[in-house]
Amino acid sequence: KEMQERARERNLILQEIKTRGPSTIDELSKATGMEKSNLLKQLIAMRQFRKVLVMGERNGELVYGLPEESRK
Repeated sequence: KEMQERARERNLILQEIKTRGPSTIDELSKATGMEKSNLLKQLIAMRQFRKVLVMGERNGELVYGLPEESRK
């Protein structure tokens, strides 16, 4: 059950980034309603599997985006 919840959260994050474009944790938290600490854990795991990349910085926060092949 916990695995399903994590998968649902990851899909939500990916969908938000696809819709909004590259986003900070603060922006993703507001858009998804997820807590920032949980988002950070998810994004770290997603980076390890190259589902998201750090695209740069905005207002002192890392900006997460999708790799080329995932943007389509």
